[in-house]
Amino acid sequence: MEGFTLRWAQGLPKELNLEFVFSIKEQRTVMADNTISYKNRIFQILPDKYRISFAKAKVAVEKRLDGSIHIRYKDHPEPISG
Repeated sequence: MEGFTLRWAQGLPKELNLEFVFSIKEQRTVMADNTISYKNRIFQILPDKYRISFAKAKVAVEKRLDGSIHIRYKDHPEPISG
């Protein structure tokens, strides 16, 4: 038990993203027009430097504690409009 206490006494790792850890995450499949539906809203995933189209891709939708929505594809944040 002492090793466990010592590890946490040193603090959290700086690279730990608490906004990500405490967000609600759900998976969605991107439609042919690069959109997903989440909570009766439509979000369009914009092209990035890695992909032009995300059609049929599985993405994670994160709802953060502040109410903001973020979308990730393979652990990379993606730009959205909506």
